[in-house]
Amino acid sequence: MVRTDNYGGFTYNGIHCGKFGVWYVPDASHLGRRPGEFEVFSAQTPGRGGGYYYGSRYAPRVFELQCVAEEMTRGAWSRLLKWFDKDQFGELIFDDYPWMIWRARPTAMIEPETYVPADMPFSFETFANTRTFTVTLTAFTPFARAPGMALEDYHTILPSMRNLLLEETGFIASARMPVLNYAGFTSRADPILLYNPGDTRAPLKIKLAGNAGADGLYLFNRTTQQGCKFVHITQQETTAVDVYVEADAEYGTFMAVSPLGREPAYFYHDSGYIWLEGGFPIERGLSASYTNGSRQIVAAAGFNDGMIGKYVYLNNRWVRIEYLVSGTAAATNYTFPVTGMGTTDVVLMNEIIATSSSGTNLTMFEFSFSPAFS
Repeated sequence: MVRTDNYGGFTYNGIHCGKFGVWYVPDASHLGRRPGEFEVFSAQTPGRGGGYYYGSRYAPRVFELQCVAEEMTRGAWSRLLKWFDKDQFGELIFDDYPWMIWRARPTAMIEPETYVPADMPFSFETFANTRTFTVTLTAFTPFARAPGMALEDYHTILPSMRNLLLEETGFIASARMPVLNYAGFTSRADPILLYNPGDTRAPLKIKLAGNAGADGLYLFNRTTQQGCKFVHITQQETTAVDVYVEADAEYGTFMAVSPLGREPAYFYHDSGYIWLEGGFPIERGLSASYTNGSRQIVAAAGFNDGMIGKYVYLNNRWVRIEYLVSGTAAATNYTFPVTGMGTTDVVLMNEIIATSSSGTNLTMFEFSFSPAFS
């Protein structure tokens, strides 16, 4: 029996569970957002109280999806088993969190409980019954990725979920998203701002072509304390022959990319990769005023210590809150040229310090990433 709705379930590998008449029935542990399991690395020393903390890591994300199907024929069951065959791999998307895409594969055999209606005549050809079963899918990369970067990217698929997006993500309007393309870059005194609307770190991909300069180009994320250095990149070896170099933090690769393909290019990579800190949670809807010739902003709703170092969008630009002057006033890193007022979110930016050298002139300088959720 095929369901006619398309809500209250999940999609795997592009197929919604409703196609098979399957209902996803989560237990209490699966209702709403559930944090991933993590492992803590620590040690204890004999004769000394307490212990030492070395760090932690997320474990692969395991989804045990409890399902029920009514009047399922043998043929439909066979097709469902193939849908979750051990060699399958694809995107897992839940109807109630469609902005989170997990890349998962089946990791356990499906063992159903079958219930045969007493009033149904038996037939091998048309035999249909009710089955309950658990589908186990594992995302070995334990973070979901979002398909879009800004609130507007979800207006068509999530018209009724705007409030949920505002409450559970850091998505902001596209007009306020920092730019990702810096073609023509030679040098820059101010940090490059990058914003990850997710709740966990996202791997950054950086593409360069042109001249990196005599001593190369060093990029340092002041927010995560990570750096990446490009060296030996010249116009003749990149732009002139339609090639760019790409540093990919997710896979730890450094590649030369051309119309003919991709190949390792670690000769151009001196050190490091960069991840972007997640911006969620954020403070939304702060009304603040500013005055011509002043660096201070004033908000009747007040400021708190957690806002220091974060950014507000006023006078058509992002400015950094440096310190609190009082409970309702804060000093920024920007002297306002006009007097005005605006409503802004208070967000955590990734501040990328770009240290160029003599001769730096990039024909391509691009950042790309997908917002990440845990």
